[in-house]
Amino acid sequence: MGFIRGSLFVIVATCFFIALLVMNSTLVVSFSLDYENIQEDLLPVVKETLKENINLTSIIDTKQYPLMQQFCKDPSQQLDYTFSEQNYSFSVSCGAISNGTETVFDEVIDKFIYEQYYKEYSCGYWKCFKVGQIPFFIVSQYSKDYWQKQFYFSLLISLVLLGLMFLLIEKIKGSPIKPVVANALNAIGFMLLIALMIFITYHDIIKLF
Repeated sequence: MGFIRGSLFVIVATCFFIALLVMNSTLVVSFSLDYENIQEDLLPVVKETLKENINLTSIIDTKQYPLMQQFCKDPSQQLDYTFSEQNYSFSVSCGAISNGTETVFDEVIDKFIYEQYYKEYSCGYWKCFKVGQIPFFIVSQYSKDYWQKQFYFSLLISLVLLGLMFLLIEKIKGSPIKPVVANALNAIGFMLLIALMIFITYHDIIKLF
């Protein structure tokens, strides 16, 4: 029985440390997917992707720009010009249109990134890869929320495994862990949990300003 309990403890301890690694990784990924963090880095990537996949630059220059100019002839026009290509929707203001195609392209990309980031996806995270379109959801609020949920799940699993480790230690020793040691470990775990929640809350509050 001692061998079995010892083996179980090793397995549980290994799972616990794996859960900690997963928890840390999912938290880092979640924080890295803040809109402010990815917007600047994503801009050149999206530009090249749309150029290569739907030839957006050529479409604006040869097809859409004359229509844009016609749309914005009315000086009182307050609406953005919108158009669609290959199931993607794009919009641009008349102010950008009046400044030429390069400004139009830049604003189209900026708005497209914003819309894709906050878009609501009805597919499951992994099933979204099968939709067939460019997987912009990977760098979106939807993706950030998904990884944040994985973090909370990993945190819960870690706490369960930690409790199971205490139980196995008591079984292996044949006596309860000393109250002083148990209380100290519980206090440390509780303080770490509270510190983590404060950090997450602080991070979310900072984003509002």
